Amino acid sequence: MQTYINLIRELQPLQGQEIVQRGLYEISLGNLENATYICDYLATRKKQKFRNELIRKMEAKGVEPINFLNHAREIAQTFQKSTKGKNHVYVILLDGFAKQRYGVYVGQTSRKVEARFSQHISGHKYAAKCYKKMTILLPTLFEHLNPLSTEEAFKIEGQLAEAFKINGIITKGGK
Repeated sequence: MQTYINLIRELQPLQGQEIVQRGLYEISLGNLENATYICDYLATRKKQKFRNELIRKMEAKGVEPINFLNHAREIAQTFQKSTKGKNHVYVILLDGFAKQRYGVYVGQTSRKVEARFSQHISGHKYAAKCYKKMTILLPTLFEHLNPLSTEEAFKIEGQLAEAFKINGIITKGGK
C-alpha cells in the first residue's frame, strides 16, 4: 500500500489533467483513500477546475471524496506506539450514513490486518451493527502504529476512536 507522502511526491511533477487521470486510476483500483488525497492535493495546488472534474467523474462512478480524511490522518498521526508486539490497530471506511456519507470503524487484532478485514467483509466475527457498511481499509490512518503489544493495541484502539468521535467523524468500534 502506498503511503501518503509517496503519493504526494508522485503527483508533484504532474499537470492537472494527469493528476485527474491518476485519481480515476486509483478509483478503478478501488482505492478511494488515494483518490481523496488526490482531490485534496488538487485543491492545494489551486487547481479547482481539475478537482471539480475529478469529483464529477468519481460521483459518476458512485463514490465521492472522503471529506474528513485529511483531518483524520492528522488526528491519527498524533498517536505513536511505544511497544512492539504482534497486534495491529486498523481503520475501515464505512459507507451509507444519512447526513455524512462516510464514517470509520476502529478495531484491533492479533491477525494480519488484511485477514481481519476479510473476516469483517465475509461476516465472520463481524461488527454486527456495521459490517455491511464496511468498504475499504484506510492504511494512512493506522500503518504507523503497527505492530504493537496487545495492551497498547486495546488502549490506542479506544483512544483513536474517541479522538475521531470528538472531531465529528462517525465512528464505530474502539471498545
